[in-house]
Amino acid sequence: MKKTVLAALAIAMAGSLAAQVEVTVVRTDGSSQQITLASSGGIFVGQDYMVVSTDDASGPTYNFDLDDVKRMMFAGNTSGIAPMSEAQPLSLRPTLVESGFTVEGIGEEPQPLKIYAVSGSLVAEQSCRNGDRIHVESLPQGMYLVRVGTRFGRIVKQ
Repeated sequence: MKKTVLAALAIAMAGSLAAQVEVTVVRTDGSSQQITLASSGGIFVGQDYMVVSTDDASGPTYNFDLDDVKRMMFAGNTSGIAPMSEAQPLSLRPTLVESGFTVEGIGEEPQPLKIYAVSGSLVAEQSCRNGDRIHVESLPQGMYLVRVGTRFGRIVKQ
């Protein structure tokens, strides 16, 4: 139920911020994280994780395991919902990776690509185009969040 509610919230929030918004994420252990979102920031929810992006490409990104999120609070103007992008969805193939993956669905213009460990630390960064192969041989095994422009995907390095 919580994942469904958070996913609906993220869909409503994606691209809908009229001005800066303060988001407080309270974890199940009682700790909290306060994040300031710019109008180009957003909240993105995957199957078992949530990513809070402070702006469109260059600002910090915060990653949360949904099982660790107790509640979220918002302060500021979140009125107005911008239309969702009709762009082709981001595709990372394969998602179970040994040496690399291919990025599809981002158009022909170069896009910034950032790879984050689930801890939230940035582990790799480069520019990519549609169809580019991204090599990750140097990364240790584990799950990673991949940000291309303003969209997110997930890979698991074997």
